[in-house]
Amino acid sequence: MLLDTGAEVTILSTNFLHRLFPGQEFPDRGRSVRSLGGNQIAVKGPVMLTIEICCQVLQHSVYFCNGATMLFQQLL
Repeated sequence: MLLDTGAEVTILSTNFLHRLFPGQEFPDRGRSVRSLGGNQIAVKGPVMLTIEICCQVLQHSVYFCNGATMLFQQLL
């Protein structure tokens, strides 16, 4: 998993989100974001997730899209 603390948005793959929360419906609204490589990416969301990092619990908005792993491959 890649953790990018300088990113403006957090994007997970739709498949990963469904594995975390099986059977749950997610927002269908979407927007477009630009990747570091300059590509436009259609994402859906956000959904609010409770995340714990180093004993700190926070609410964080997360967007999702199909094929999110391709985003990282485009950067390499």
